[in-house]
Amino acid sequence: MTGAMANDTGGFSDVTKAVTVFGGNAIEPLQAQFLSLNEWDSREAVRFRSYQLPTNEGN
Repeated sequence: MTGAMANDTGGFSDVTKAVTVFGGNAIEPLQAQFLSLNEWDSREAVRFRSYQLPTNEGN
C-alpha cells in the first residue's frame, strides 16, 4: 500500500512517514528473525545494512 499514488491531496498523507513506519513495523522485525539464524548457526550467516530511506540525489 505504501507504493500507491493518491489522486487527491488528502490521499495517504506523507509517504516518507509511511515508509518510516513500514521500516519499523515490518522490515526490522523480519530482520531480527533472520538475525536469530546467526545464534542458531554459531556464526554470522546473515547481515543487514541499516534501514535508510532512499534519497533523490542525482534524479
